[in-house]
Amino acid sequence: MTPFQLHIYICEVELQCELSLAAAESVNKYFKGQRDRVKAGTDAERVQVQLFGSLHSFLTHAALVSRLLWPSIPRRGREKERGTHERRHTQAANRGKQVRRALGIQNKQPSGQRTLRDHLEHFDERLDDWVLTSNRSTFIDLGVGPPNRVFGPPLDTMRWFDQTDWTFHFRGERFDLSALVAWIKTIHGLAAHVRRHDATIPPAA
Repeated sequence: MTPFQLHIYICEVELQCELSLAAAESVNKYFKGQRDRVKAGTDAERVQVQLFGSLHSFLTHAALVSRLLWPSIPRRGREKERGTHERRHTQAANRGKQVRRALGIQNKQPSGQRTLRDHLEHFDERLDDWVLTSNRSTFIDLGVGPPNRVFGPPLDTMRWFDQTDWTFHFRGERFDLSALVAWIKTIHGLAAHVRRHDATIPPAA
């Protein structure tokens, strides 16, 4: 990979970080303006949907940052395209290593964020699982606040966000979004520094 090509990847990392952080700021603005919206009689349900839209956007762009640094293995196409698949696989693996090296990132990514993103992107499948496994057919979704406000089995509680500690709860699983925000800010700072100073490195041999 040439220094110019590496520079393009670094710029994309920076962009996805900025989009992720912009979505996180939208979440913060939701709670900062909550009292004013109540006074103004704003449609609470519509605004709450916007909140979870911002949370989903935050996680989606954060996952893109992760994939730029730790690429997923491309799916194998038709048999006659085996050579193309192998080249794409090698390119993705090498690209991840070179981008991480350019940014000075160790081989460690935040735990759980891809799992939560998959829960949200494959929500239809999670609903199917709920239909098959729920004993009480209780359904709780799009909740906000401390989880002790949840009145139902954890497996019947879908999307729940606790703004007091920035955790997202999904069917009994807890995900720390505050740690993810901090990680994205760190990656953004590294990418911005490399881009400004053009501190790219030559490709690995």
